[in-house]
Amino acid sequence: MDGAEFITSVVKPNLVQRCGSPSLEANGTFHVVMNLPSLAVDFLKYFRGLLCDITLPTELCASLLPVIHCYTFSRADDPVTDAADRTAAKLSITSFEELQDRGVRVVRNVAPGKEMLCVVFRLPWHVLTTNDHCKSCFHRVHVRHISHVFYTTAAGLRLSVLELPEG
Repeated sequence: MDGAEFITSVVKPNLVQRCGSPSLEANGTFHVVMNLPSLAVDFLKYFRGLLCDITLPTELCASLLPVIHCYTFSRADDPVTDAADRTAAKLSITSFEELQDRGVRVVRNVAPGKEMLCVVFRLPWHVLTTNDHCKSCFHRVHVRHISHVFYTTAAGLRLSVLELPEG
Protein backbone atom coordinates (compact mmCIF):
# COMPACT_ATOMS: atom_id res chain seq x y z
CA MET A 1 0.00 0.00 0.00
CA ASP A 2 1.40 3.40 -0.95
CA GLY A 3 0.42 6.85 0.31
CA ALA A 4 -2.38 7.25 -2.25
CA GLU A 5 -3.93 3.94 -1.26
CA PHE A 6 -3.64 4.85 2.42
CA ILE A 7 -5.48 8.11 1.83
CA THR A 8 -8.30 6.35 -0.03
CA SER A 9 -8.56 3.20 2.08
CA VAL A 10 -7.94 4.55 5.60
CA VAL A 11 -8.40 8.33 5.61
CA LYS A 12 -11.46 8.39 3.33
CA PRO A 13 -13.55 5.86 5.30
CA ASN A 14 -12.66 7.68 8.50
CA LEU A 15 -13.85 10.97 6.99
CA VAL A 16 -17.03 9.34 5.68
CA GLN A 17 -17.72 7.98 9.16
CA ARG A 18 -17.21 11.45 10.66
CA CYS A 19 -19.48 13.01 8.04
CA GLY A 20 -22.25 10.57 8.86
CA SER A 21 -21.97 11.05 12.60
CA PRO A 22 -22.36 14.69 13.66
CA SER A 23 -21.87 13.62 17.28
CA LEU A 24 -18.19 13.15 16.43
CA GLU A 25 -17.99 16.92 15.97
CA ALA A 26 -17.48 17.43 19.68
CA ASN A 27 -15.14 14.45 20.10
CA GLY A 28 -11.97 15.98 18.72
CA THR A 29 -9.95 16.93 15.72
CA PHE A 30 -8.96 14.59 12.91
CA HIS A 31 -5.24 14.85 12.08
CA VAL A 32 -3.24 13.37 9.20
CA VAL A 33 0.55 13.42 9.65
CA MET A 34 2.67 12.99 6.53
CA ASN A 35 6.26 12.85 7.67
CA LEU A 36 8.56 11.80 4.85
CA PRO A 37 9.75 15.29 3.88
CA SER A 38 11.15 14.29 0.49
CA LEU A 39 7.80 12.92 -0.80
CA ALA A 40 4.92 13.93 1.48
CA VAL A 41 3.88 17.09 -0.40
CA ASP A 42 3.46 15.00 -3.58
CA PHE A 43 0.71 12.97 -1.91
CA LEU A 44 -1.43 16.03 -1.11
CA LYS A 45 -3.03 15.79 -4.57
CA TYR A 46 -4.81 12.60 -3.48
CA PHE A 47 -6.99 14.58 -1.10
CA ARG A 48 -8.43 16.52 -4.04
CA GLY A 49 -11.85 15.06 -4.83
CA LEU A 50 -11.51 12.39 -2.16
CA LEU A 51 -15.17 12.71 -1.18
CA CYS A 52 -16.59 13.61 -4.61
CA ASP A 53 -18.43 10.29 -4.90
CA ILE A 54 -20.05 10.56 -1.46
CA THR A 55 -23.48 12.11 -1.03
CA LEU A 56 -23.38 14.45 1.92
CA PRO A 57 -26.24 16.65 3.05
CA THR A 58 -24.29 19.87 3.43
CA GLU A 59 -20.85 21.33 3.92
CA LEU A 60 -19.25 20.06 7.10
CA CYS A 61 -18.33 22.31 9.96
CA ALA A 62 -14.61 22.98 10.22
CA SER A 63 -14.11 20.72 13.24
CA LEU A 64 -14.98 17.67 11.11
CA LEU A 65 -12.44 18.54 8.41
CA PRO A 66 -8.96 17.01 8.76
CA VAL A 67 -5.91 18.96 9.85
CA ILE A 68 -2.95 18.03 7.67
CA HIS A 69 0.63 18.09 8.97
CA CYS A 70 2.88 17.78 5.93
CA TYR A 71 6.66 17.74 6.35
CA THR A 72 8.81 18.91 3.46
CA PHE A 73 12.28 20.12 2.54
CA SER A 74 13.19 23.40 0.89
CA ARG A 75 16.39 24.85 -0.52
CA ALA A 76 14.72 28.14 -1.49
CA ASP A 77 15.87 31.54 -0.26
CA ASP A 78 12.48 31.85 1.46
CA PRO A 79 11.70 28.26 2.53
CA VAL A 80 8.43 29.15 4.30
CA THR A 81 6.95 30.78 1.18
CA ASP A 82 8.30 27.94 -0.98
CA ALA A 83 6.63 25.27 1.19
CA ALA A 84 3.34 27.21 1.26
CA ASP A 85 3.37 27.71 -2.53
CA ARG A 86 4.14 24.05 -3.25
CA THR A 87 1.35 22.97 -0.89
CA ALA A 88 -1.16 25.21 -2.67
CA ALA A 89 0.00 23.94 -6.05
CA LYS A 90 -0.43 20.26 -5.07
CA LEU A 91 -3.93 20.97 -3.75
CA SER A 92 -4.70 22.91 -6.97
CA ILE A 93 -5.77 26.01 -5.09
CA THR A 94 -4.90 29.60 -5.93
CA SER A 95 -3.13 30.52 -2.72
CA PHE A 96 -2.02 29.07 0.59
CA GLU A 97 -4.05 31.92 2.14
CA GLU A 98 -7.25 30.07 1.13
CA LEU A 99 -6.58 27.46 3.79
CA GLN A 100 -7.96 27.68 7.33
CA ASP A 101 -5.80 27.11 10.40
CA ARG A 102 -2.72 27.35 8.21
CA GLY A 103 0.88 27.75 9.18
CA VAL A 104 4.40 26.83 8.17
CA ARG A 105 7.15 26.33 10.69
CA VAL A 106 10.81 25.58 10.23
CA VAL A 107 11.57 22.29 11.99
CA ARG A 108 15.34 22.35 11.56
CA ASN A 109 18.21 22.96 9.21
CA VAL A 110 19.20 19.56 7.76
CA ALA A 111 22.13 20.69 5.59
CA PRO A 112 23.66 23.97 4.45
CA GLY A 113 20.89 25.76 2.58
CA LYS A 114 18.31 23.00 3.21
CA GLU A 115 15.48 23.39 5.71
CA MET A 116 12.92 20.89 6.94
CA LEU A 117 9.50 22.47 7.42
CA CYS A 118 6.09 21.42 8.63
CA VAL A 119 3.09 22.81 6.77
CA VAL A 120 -0.14 22.62 8.79
CA PHE A 121 -3.61 23.42 7.48
CA ARG A 122 -7.23 22.38 7.68
CA LEU A 123 -8.21 20.65 4.44
CA PRO A 124 -10.98 22.69 2.79
CA TRP A 125 -14.35 21.23 1.98
CA HIS A 126 -14.16 22.34 -1.66
CA VAL A 127 -10.87 20.46 -2.14
CA LEU A 128 -12.34 17.24 -0.69
CA THR A 129 -15.52 17.39 -2.77
CA THR A 130 -14.38 18.81 -6.10
CA ASN A 131 -15.17 16.77 -9.19
CA ASP A 132 -11.71 17.52 -10.59
CA HIS A 133 -9.45 14.53 -10.10
CA CYS A 134 -12.37 12.52 -8.69
CA LYS A 135 -11.28 9.11 -7.52
CA SER A 136 -14.60 7.36 -8.02
CA CYS A 137 -12.69 4.36 -9.36
CA PHE A 138 -11.68 3.54 -5.79
CA HIS A 139 -14.17 1.35 -4.00
CA ARG A 140 -15.67 2.35 -0.69
CA VAL A 141 -14.22 0.67 2.33
CA HIS A 142 -16.28 0.19 5.46
CA VAL A 143 -14.25 0.59 8.64
CA ARG A 144 -14.97 0.87 12.29
CA HIS A 145 -13.88 3.88 14.33
CA ILE A 146 -10.11 4.36 14.14
CA SER A 147 -8.52 6.50 16.81
CA HIS A 148 -4.91 6.12 15.71
CA VAL A 149 -3.23 4.29 12.80
CA PHE A 150 0.33 4.51 11.57
CA TYR A 151 1.32 3.17 8.18
CA THR A 152 4.68 3.31 6.44
CA THR A 153 4.58 3.07 2.65
CA ALA A 154 7.08 1.14 0.56
CA ALA A 155 8.75 4.47 -0.25
CA GLY A 156 9.18 5.16 3.46
CA LEU A 157 6.41 7.77 3.77
CA ARG A 158 4.99 7.41 7.24
CA LEU A 159 1.35 8.38 7.37
CA SER A 160 -0.72 8.66 10.48
CA VAL A 161 -4.40 9.14 11.14
CA LEU A 162 -5.40 10.12 14.61
CA GLU A 163 -8.20 11.79 16.48
CA LEU A 164 -7.34 14.00 19.40
CA PRO A 165 -9.76 15.16 22.08
CA GLU A 166 -10.45 18.88 22.06
CA GLY A 167 -8.75 20.97 24.67
